[in-house]
Amino acid sequence: YHARYADRYGMDFVVRHDVMGEPKKSYWAKWLSVSAALDEAKDGDEIYWIDIDAVVYNPAINITKEFPAGFDIALSGHAQPGFCTGVMFFRANSLTRAFAAKMVEWKKPLKSGLGFCDCAVLNYLLPKSMLELFVLPRSFNTDRAADDTVVRAFHNTVQLYKEQAVAESVATAEARWPS
Repeated sequence: YHARYADRYGMDFVVRHDVMGEPKKSYWAKWLSVSAALDEAKDGDEIYWIDIDAVVYNPAINITKEFPAGFDIALSGHAQPGFCTGVMFFRANSLTRAFAAKMVEWKKPLKSGLGFCDCAVLNYLLPKSMLELFVLPRSFNTDRAADDTVVRAFHNTVQLYKEQAVAESVATAEARWPS
């Protein structure tokens, strides 16, 4: 489904199996992928990251049109204060490459209700960066299945039900596929 969505809007769909965030938790692997993609990209190229447990719920919306020129990074909010790393857009340049590299290299835990989590580190480093931030609407990272949902994520879904919920969301999105 995601490969078809990417093709529809002229994006390359890339799945990387060659990265792992050890000894950190697996969600740190996204930063290895993002950093590699930014390093391989030409300045000005756009990189769109969507977590594996998220679904572009409304295929009629071209997410590339939601990232305005002049911004380096676009993030969505989360249930906790701050930004989430489940849906991120990057414009390749020296600032975004340096920021992704800092995320990859981060070693020390932060005192946070989120534990040693990439969201906590992102929210710590972001204000210290010179990145121009665009804030995506909440509909870009929500667990709600609503008509205005763009990306449906399954943040707190028990793993047993997550696969079924993702499959149901893909089926719903397929049914909404524009002709």
